[in-house]
Amino acid sequence: MKNNYLITLIYICFTTTVFSQISDLSDEFNDAALDPSWNLFQTQYYQTPVPVNNGFMEMSLDDTECNRTCVWWVDMNAGLIYKEVTGDFEVVTAVYTKQKTNPTQDIDRWTQLAGLMARDPTSTTSGNENYVFNVAGIRFDNPSVELKSTTNNTSSIRAYTNNMSGTAAELRMVREGALFSLYSRQIGSPTWMFRDAFNRPDLPETLQVGLIAYVFEAYPGNLLAQFDYIRFSEVTLSDDEMGYSNHQVNMYPNPVKEALNIELKAKPNNAFTVEIYNVLGKKIFDRPFIASNAKTTKIKIALSKLNMVSGIYFFKLKSEEADFGTYKFVVNH
Repeated sequence: MKNNYLITLIYICFTTTVFSQISDLSDEFNDAALDPSWNLFQTQYYQTPVPVNNGFMEMSLDDTECNRTCVWWVDMNAGLIYKEVTGDFEVVTAVYTKQKTNPTQDIDRWTQLAGLMARDPTSTTSGNENYVFNVAGIRFDNPSVELKSTTNNTSSIRAYTNNMSGTAAELRMVREGALFSLYSRQIGSPTWMFRDAFNRPDLPETLQVGLIAYVFEAYPGNLLAQFDYIRFSEVTLSDDEMGYSNHQVNMYPNPVKEALNIELKAKPNNAFTVEIYNVLGKKIFDRPFIASNAKTTKIKIALSKLNMVSGIYFFKLKSEEADFGTYKFVVNH
């Protein structure tokens, strides 16, 4: 009996240690074939067995199937390669969106994108799609990053073309409870650019998290999405890792209780504005400022006047000459 108890205890400790590490879900795609730990959804839209070539996992879309239906939009869904993830997480991928008929060239027409998705597993049977995604590629003929949050078949889209030198990008998704923060950066860049965030308290603790590729509108698919890696980790993203257009801004304290201090290096007498948004995207503060003659302009914003409850907020700092970026901070009364 004692030996059985010891074996059971060792087994529990071993499985907890091995399988509770979220980093174990990562994949560098260095094997000759896709690891069998991956789950495949809607395989009619992409080639199976899923190819892995020269360190890249490839979602090669089917030309016949990928017309209007090969899209993640309202009640429609397309291909997904995923693992189940429980709780908070960070996930990062590097994706290259190429032409299947000419793999050396970037995709260059219509709307064809690929990237990260976190999806409610019950969407499969409920008939209502619920997910958040962060994808890159070509959108209406422009290199873009596209974010989407779909709640019970109602989709909200946000698209960005800035800081896109081509259709390839590194993409990052961070889940902190109900908040999903989405980032991107050019391949090889050390700096993440915060794109936006969605508050999704409806999404369950366990999600399908993985990689998607799709074509929008009634065009034949010519997309070859090449994923260099996918890396899962605990939530460690700090504010100084976020993608600012420069490093001329200092914000403290964070978390903040009473007053938010902002220090800005800007040209004397330069006009700029500070905007604060809650996680729902509602603007709760908007005020112009003039840079002082001192080397650093200091701004103090009293939170008591804004009726801000505890939670996550974002502020944007910009002028006519430059966009100083978007910054995340936490209010903790």
